[in-house]
Amino acid sequence: MTRKGLVFSLGAAFCFGVSTPFVKVAADNIPLFTFHAIVAFVAGLFLWVHHVRTNKGADWHLQKYWKEYILVGLVSSILPSILVYLGYVYSYGVNAAVLLRFEVFVVLLFGVFFFHEKISPRQMFGVLLGFFGIFVFVTKFQMQSFLIGDVYILLGAAAYAVFPLMVKRMHTDLSSTQLNLARMFALFPVALVGMILERPDMSVVLQYLPYHVFGTAVLVFIIGVSFYAGAVRYWEVWKVVFVAQFGSVVFGYGASAVMLGETLDAWQWTGTAIILLGIVLVLWQNTRRKTLA
Repeated sequence: MTRKGLVFSLGAAFCFGVSTPFVKVAADNIPLFTFHAIVAFVAGLFLWVHHVRTNKGADWHLQKYWKEYILVGLVSSILPSILVYLGYVYSYGVNAAVLLRFEVFVVLLFGVFFFHEKISPRQMFGVLLGFFGIFVFVTKFQMQSFLIGDVYILLGAAAYAVFPLMVKRMHTDLSSTQLNLARMFALFPVALVGMILERPDMSVVLQYLPYHVFGTAVLVFIIGVSFYAGAVRYWEVWKVVFVAQFGSVVFGYGASAVMLGETLDAWQWTGTAIILLGIVLVLWQNTRRKTLA
């Protein structure tokens, strides 16, 4: 069981990390709304087929959760999709591979403030360390090194953190596939209208379409999410998240370096190390449980 969990977790990390340069290339050449209309259609179609095969006739509980569906659609789908896209355009793929890990710290803080979860002194120190690592990575203690794209990525990661909270709130009645479908259903019509208005050059879109479909739809939403879902069946969730977060940084950096020629400088390596140490402190579990209210 443990070996299968590790293998699936590494598979998810590989897919999430290697997708980085493909998404970067696609975002640099495919307009904003066209970019998201494509991924919402492809990923939504796959998720719908999977839902019909595994949960046919499942109740969507629209009357009970209509507010949550709106929140999932707006805050954890449309908003972060736009922000992260802008981050890829105005920053570097390797920066995205590191800074998207900001979601780990935001999820923990949201859990404390909105679900009154307990947080240990070690975890709080890890959160503070993570924020400091992000500061080092982004600014290098020099404001002229500041990239607006990095801010977009951080805001997008914070918005993505809403999704795990909605899963926690609604998981007793809805499957993860239903919740992911809700995200795609919310994103697609908005993106489609935007695509019509922006009138993209379809020759360019078709030229870079393979990068987008392979990187975003196939690697992330189809293979990566499948590996992730498989991993949690055989391994503790915190271990899966731990391996996926670390692995996606490593694989993302390697893929960006090979495909895009992007590298990290000494300050960014330092910031990355601090961020990853913060993740260790947040996710590492032991038998001694001292907590802060």
